[in-house]
Order: sequence, then C-alpha cells, then structure tokens
Amino acid sequence: MRILIAEDHELVLEGLKVVLRRLGADTTIRTCRAFADALAAAKEDDFDLVLLDRDLPGMDGIAGVEVFRAYFPAPRVVVLADQVRRHEVLEAIRYGAMGFVPRTLGVEALLSALGLVLSGERFVPADLLSAEVLPGPGHELPDAARDGSFRALSGREADVLERLLDGLTNKEIGRALDIQEVTVKLHLRSVYRKLGVKNRAQAVGRALKSGWRR
Repeated sequence: MRILIAEDHELVLEGLKVVLRRLGADTTIRTCRAFADALAAAKEDDFDLVLLDRDLPGMDGIAGVEVFRAYFPAPRVVVLADQVRRHEVLEAIRYGAMGFVPRTLGVEALLSALGLVLSGERFVPADLLSAEVLPGPGHELPDAARDGSFRALSGREADVLERLLDGLTNKEIGRALDIQEVTVKLHLRSVYRKLGVKNRAQAVGRALKSGWRR
C-alpha cells in the first residue's frame, strides 16, 4: 500500500508516519510539505491513500481537494484539520474526499478511520454529520443514537464492540475479555445483526459516526 502525507507541520508529519506504518508491513510512505509538491508526487506515483492538510501551503483550503481530485481521481483522499467545521466537511465530501479527520483523533481511532476509508467507506467526526446528510457509498447507515440499535446490545456485545473500536483482533479481544475466539465471533455476529451491518469495518463506522462509546 502506498500513502502520501501532505503536511507541513514537522511534528504532526513524523507522528503520522509512525502511526501509518501500523497499517501493514508493505506500507510505503511518501511525504511533502506544499500542495504543488503533492500534485507532483501524485503525478509520479500511484497512491492508495492521500492525507491532505487543509492548511497546506498553496492548497487554498478545501478548494484544494477539488483541484487534487480533478487531476487524480483514483486515490482515497482524507483531509486533516485542527478545527472541524460542518460546512467544510460537506464541501470536502462534495469535492470527492473520503474522510475528514481532526488532528485530535487518538491513534487507534485514526487507524480505524483510515481502515474504514481504505475499505471504501467514508469517515467524518462523530456527531458532526448524520447519515441522512452523508450516506456511505452505495448505502445509508442509520443514526444509531436515534434508532436505539446500540441500546439493543448486551453488555458482553458492547464489550466486544468497544475493543473492536480500539483496533483489537478477535484473538486479542478474546484474551482481553477472557473468552474463546469462537465466542468473540458469535458476539460479533450478533452485533452486526443488531446494528444492521455486514462486517467489522461497517460496525466500526456505525460506532464512530454515531459517537457511541461506553
């Protein structure tokens, strides 16, 4: 997997590089610190994921997303920002961004968000946009806080889902909760059914978008 990080803050850039290497041993990361350099890099290489700092020099804010996507429609683009404003998120999504991530997001939440994007789903900060405003590609995810899906989870199912949000594998969840891996799978199957999703990526997406956390 090839990733481009377009970020001019050195500390943020170095931190992102460390975190993104956890996406897989085959991950290759390229960096740049100006919008013109990001365009040049995308012309030279085929990236799977592009992280664009909203305030990147030469980018002209969210409008830069439209410019980048016009030239390079294939990579999944995620916008990074210190402050998250609803109208900017909507604009970024209209321009083709697959995600809008605040820099305050924790490491595990960031990895879950990027995993969601890489699986073909969109990610926006919890409680910012409802699914009716921002449906995922090809389907809509209902608002869990409104329809009570999360309240239907048993205590153990909620335990499993919470650790899923922390990025744990089924085996790690089993060890954390002192239950067998096959039991974890059974709980996940029930979680998927109650939330109306098909897999762990969609379950994480539902939880992140609705702001659910125990």
